[in-house]
Amino acid sequence: MIPSLVGPFAAGIVAEVLSWHWVFLGVVGLVVPAVVMIVPVLRGIDRPSGQASGHDAVPPWALGRLAWAALAALAVLG
Repeated sequence: MIPSLVGPFAAGIVAEVLSWHWVFLGVVGLVVPAVVMIVPVLRGIDRPSGQASGHDAVPPWALGRLAWAALAALAVLG
């Protein structure tokens, strides 16, 4: 409940002082710490027992999948 009360107030102040563009750019400031906190957790996840243990096994968070997810996120912003 607190974010729903504080968020619009903070966004209004940022829009008045700087510009409304900075409100949306501020989201990046929230995403970066979240990613920094979640990456170690994702690296600690074990593979499902059905996957091979060799180097040819592709983890579910493979670089290609992350790249496509990032591209989709950028497309939403554009």
